[in-house]
Amino acid sequence: MKRWIGRVIGVLAVMPMVAMAEEAKPVHVEIESKVLHESRAFDVWVPDEAAKQPKRRFEVLYVLDGASNGPLVRNVTGFLTQVGLMQPTIVVSLPNRDTPAGDSRNRDFTPIALPQLAGSGKADVFLVFLRDEVLPYVDTHFPSNGVRTLHGHSLGGTFALYALATDPSLFGGYVILDPSVWADKEGLLVAFAQKLPTMDVRGKAIYIAARSGRGYDDMGISALEPVFRDKAPKELSWKVVQYADETHSSIKFKGTYDGFRYTWKGYGQAPIHLDPFGGIVLPGKPIAVGFASEDEDIRYTTDGTQPGKQSARMELTAMVSVPEKTRFRLMSNKGIYDQDIAHHLVTGKAIAGRGNASRVPAAWRYAIFDGARSSHSKPLKEGAGETVDINHPGPAVFVAHADRDFVVKEDGYHLFLLEGTDKATLLIDGKRYLPYDVHPAEHGDWLVLPLKAGVHSLSVDFHHESGTAANSVTVFQYVSGTQEPVMPPLMRL
Repeated sequence: MKRWIGRVIGVLAVMPMVAMAEEAKPVHVEIESKVLHESRAFDVWVPDEAAKQPKRRFEVLYVLDGASNGPLVRNVTGFLTQVGLMQPTIVVSLPNRDTPAGDSRNRDFTPIALPQLAGSGKADVFLVFLRDEVLPYVDTHFPSNGVRTLHGHSLGGTFALYALATDPSLFGGYVILDPSVWADKEGLLVAFAQKLPTMDVRGKAIYIAARSGRGYDDMGISALEPVFRDKAPKELSWKVVQYADETHSSIKFKGTYDGFRYTWKGYGQAPIHLDPFGGIVLPGKPIAVGFASEDEDIRYTTDGTQPGKQSARMELTAMVSVPEKTRFRLMSNKGIYDQDIAHHLVTGKAIAGRGNASRVPAAWRYAIFDGARSSHSKPLKEGAGETVDINHPGPAVFVAHADRDFVVKEDGYHLFLLEGTDKATLLIDGKRYLPYDVHPAEHGDWLVLPLKAGVHSLSVDFHHESGTAANSVTVFQYVSGTQEPVMPPLMRL
C-alpha cells in the first residue's frame, strides 16, 4: 500500500505538466464504414517526436470507450513517456456512438446477444470493422510501425478478450481491466482452452486487472485465470492481478498504469550488469554469476545459442563453466525490447604466484598526481602504510595511484571489487583483465581470477574529474570448494 501511495502521488504530481505538454489537438477522423453501415469517428494523438523525426515509426495504442477512457490513457502514457518507461506512442481513441438500440458499446463489445442489453451480440462485426477499416487506415495515414496494443475496460475488456481469442494477430499488447467475462463466459472459456495451447506468442503481452474478492468472482475472471494457467504456453507473457479496495471504475487508474508498465516492460531498461563481470574461469571449475534482482526475467544458454523464453531462467545466479558458450538475455514481455547482457569472462589458466611470501610487507604504496599520470609525471604526494587515504588529496582533478603485494596461501578463485565515484584502471600482476577502464560508480565492478599460492601484485589508478572522491578496492578469497567469499576480506584499500 505504501508503494501505491507514493506511486499515485508521483503520477498526480506530474500529470498536470503532461496535460499542459499535450496542447496539440488530435487528428479527428471520420469514416463511412462499409462493415457497420454507419459513420464512425475516432481521434488520433501523434507524439511530438513524429514532427522532429519524420522517418520514425511508432507503436499504436487503441483505446475502447475512448470518450471516457481516452483522457486517462493519454495522461498515463504521457507520464510514462516523460519518465522514460514507455516509448512515444500513437494513441487512437475510439468513442462509442448512439444507435436506435442505445449506446453502441452494448452492440459492438458483446460476442453474444444478452437479454438485458438491447441490440447486443455484434462483437464479430466490430472486430471486422477494426481489422478491415480502422487498423489499415491508421497504418496508412500515420507513422505506425505495425505494433499495436488494445486497451479495454468492462465490456471493452470483454471485447479485448474476444479479439485475443478470435484473431490474436491483430494486437500484440492487451491491457484488459475488470472485463465482463460473464457476458460470454462459456464461449470465452472454450475459445481460450482451444486457442491458447497453439497461440503464436511472439510479440504478445496480456495484462488483466481484476478486483479482489467478490468482484473477481462476479466478473467471471476467477473462471478465466485457471484456463490461462493450464493452457497458455510457458513462453506467453500474461498476468492477472487482483486489486483490493477498488471499484469497477476506480480500478482503471491503477490497472492502466500497471498494464502499460507490464506491456512496455524492457523499454528504457538500463544495461544489466552481471557480477562478476569479467575474469578467468578454469576448465572444470565453474563460477556463479548473478544479478541482484528477482524482478528481471533473465534467460541464459550454455551452448552458444541466443536465449529465449524457453531457455533456463536465472534465479539470482547461474553457473558458468564455458564462458565463450554462455549467453545471457534480458527478456521483455512483448519480446520487442529484449536485451543481450554482456560479460567479459573467458576460459583460462590459474595465475602463478612468485617470490618469498615471508618478505611481503602488509602495506599500500600510493601517489597522487595533478591531472593526468604518465611515466614522466611527478607526484604531488606519495607514501606508504597499512591504511592510506587516496580520496582527499587537494586538487580538483587528479589521479590517485595505489599498489601493493599480497600473499595467497592456497590456490583458488579471488574476487576483486572496485567501488567508487571515478573511472579506474586495475592491474593484477601487471596485467589488465578487463578490456576497458571501469567506472564502478554505476554499479561496482567485480573481477574474478584464479590465483595460485604465492605473492601477487595489485595496482589501481582512479581518475578523478569532479565532485567528492570516494573510491575503494576490496579483495576476497572464495572458501575452498564453494562459491562463498571468505570474510573478512583479504585486504581493502
